[in-house]
Amino acid sequence: MGVGGHISGGGFGTIFRKYEFSAENPWEKNSYGHQRRMRLELCSHSGHRRRIANEAGATDGKTIKVSFDSLFLGPVEKLLLLMQDKFPDLSLDHSNCTEMSWIQSVMYFAGFPISEYLEVLLKRTQPSRSFFKAKSDNVTQPISQACLEGLWQRLLEVETSQLILTPYGGRMSEISDSETPLPHRNGSIFAIQYLVTWDDDKETEKHISWMRRVYAYMASHVSKSPRAAYLNYRDLDLGRNHDANTSYAQASIWGLKYFKSNFRRLVHVKTLVDPGNFFRNEQSIPVLPSGQK
Repeated sequence: MGVGGHISGGGFGTIFRKYEFSAENPWEKNSYGHQRRMRLELCSHSGHRRRIANEAGATDGKTIKVSFDSLFLGPVEKLLLLMQDKFPDLSLDHSNCTEMSWIQSVMYFAGFPISEYLEVLLKRTQPSRSFFKAKSDNVTQPISQACLEGLWQRLLEVETSQLILTPYGGRMSEISDSETPLPHRNGSIFAIQYLVTWDDDKETEKHISWMRRVYAYMASHVSKSPRAAYLNYRDLDLGRNHDANTSYAQASIWGLKYFKSNFRRLVHVKTLVDPGNFFRNEQSIPVLPSGQK
């Protein structure tokens, strides 16, 4: 299973508040030259998920659709009792829930109709050729209603904007920031992914500019010093390597956002195992000069 990139970036999924990130669950690793094989310990669970959706209308005819997507491991009756106890304001009932098998939930989260043939998951080509731009934030304090109202208005400025809120807590809060490279754990309430898509290359500048304005608007309402980002939502606006000799100071601009205080430790590991910086990309970990190792 080719999941190396997903895992090396942390890898959260639908039940990571109970089972942690994918990076915490590999149980066998094998190395063959420069290739790596990794096996995951899979958790056992029942085979159904639930989906809840709601739509909020606006006076100008535009609508923001709100969808609560998660993997619930149990029967719908148990979910309803839980939601009535914890989130009664949602007024959840049977009509709001869609039941499906576990493999159908994989299809759903991959963006395919659950009636599609399973073999579609093996295709290496993207189903959509749209352009997109994404950014991420971590939230450590509750966001004010005034801020959220302003954010909703900005979402209505373009046709295909998305805001994905991923709640943290649970098992995640029991792990220290320094235990694995991914530091966004205890103290993080939830993560935000800002996403916009478009089909016409001529609209690229318009949508990227919109994304940057939204990101700037949220600056005072999210984590600070550094303003955290999630590695798997690669954001080259934060900075990039332009050659093989990017300095520690230059790479810190984005490295501290992704890894916080773990960045320095990762630089030392990188310098030890890949001193020639053979494995690199636009935002890879740099190596220290020979005199600083």
